Amino acid sequence: MRTHKALLSFFTALALISATSAFAQSPPANDNFANRIALTGSSITFTGTLVGATVEPAEGVGFFGFYPPPGGGSVWWTWTAPATTRVFIEILPTPWTTNAELAVYTGTAINALTFIDLNRFGDPPGRYVCFLASPTNTYQFRVAGIGTQPFSLRLTATNPPIFIFHPQDCVVSPFASAFFSAMATGPRAADPQIPSTSYQWLFNGVPIPGQTSPSLIVHSVTTNQAGSYSVVASNIGGMTQGGTATLTVIDTNPVPQIAALQPTNSSRVPLALTGEPGRWYKIESSPNFFFGPFVVRLQLTNSSEVISLSRFDPIHFIRAALDARTDGCVGQLKQMWWAQKLFAIETRRWPTDVASFGDLKPYLHLTPQGLIYVCPGGGTYTLAGTLTNPPTCTLSTAGHTFTASP
Repeated sequence: MRTHKALLSFFTALALISATSAFAQSPPANDNFANRIALTGSSITFTGTLVGATVEPAEGVGFFGFYPPPGGGSVWWTWTAPATTRVFIEILPTPWTTNAELAVYTGTAINALTFIDLNRFGDPPGRYVCFLASPTNTYQFRVAGIGTQPFSLRLTATNPPIFIFHPQDCVVSPFASAFFSAMATGPRAADPQIPSTSYQWLFNGVPIPGQTSPSLIVHSVTTNQAGSYSVVASNIGGMTQGGTATLTVIDTNPVPQIAALQPTNSSRVPLALTGEPGRWYKIESSPNFFFGPFVVRLQLTNSSEVISLSRFDPIHFIRAALDARTDGCVGQLKQMWWAQKLFAIETRRWPTDVASFGDLKPYLHLTPQGLIYVCPGGGTYTLAGTLTNPPTCTLSTAGHTFTASP
């Protein structure tokens, strides 16, 4: 019994020591505005932490910016531009709580700062702040919030846009849709000093007519479309070449084949469907060669599967085809999802905010009439709630859906 009590006392003491150590964590060197860290140069990556950080009284009522929750704090940096230039500060990917933000100010006293721009840490990744800097001003950078992991920021002073995300390689089977996306720094919401960014996609170095949005869909891919895809971002300050991605078409034959099987039920027609695992297929039935109303859509899990259809008497016609409309719809859903991310980043929206199709138009490839493309299978698109939810199609049970990545 004494041993148990002694062990209990020992672990209690350890817990108290740990708790005391946590509360006694020394604040960062740049915890107070007066001790902000000076940065120099036009291309800088710098790190920080909020562990042990505190909030100064001047950061209370009337201060423009995030007031951290209990246990949070703020840290500071100062920087002077070497020339008149546009500046972008990226919040680099890091294990991080979303309960923090990066803000930019001018001024030299904490109680007399002028707010410039802010953006939050967390989803969607790729957030940044931007502003037009002058060498006659001193700029203050503040990260405020709560967290236990260090973070990294990257400052780039340049007039042309810079790429936050480059296009990634894509591998598809024949007749599928390929999707590429990119993001370059663009305007801060309602700030005419930061010019809009335009895009141009290229295939094997040649511009693709009309493809001027931050993403690109290549429908019904064949080996003719295999090759390198790249994108250029430009504004009035100049042009920046993005990375190059490769579209690879794998050597498969996804064209379906059907074979009749011996019936075991007079009201059903059994058949074997052979195709490519993972692809969606459309199986149509008709008593008179006029196909249309009797359609079954199926995603193969194996290279060959047995299906059963309701029988038409006395004659029954069946045909199967790749469901290219499903691939096309999924590509358009991906494009809308990417547009939601860019809208959230460039207009400084929170995950709990919502967007309209009108909000997404500047980030989408539109019809010649300036409209958003409709679902090729006749479904209806919906923006499903907040910005953290991907868009949906009413034909989701027919494969018109995708798994959204973070």
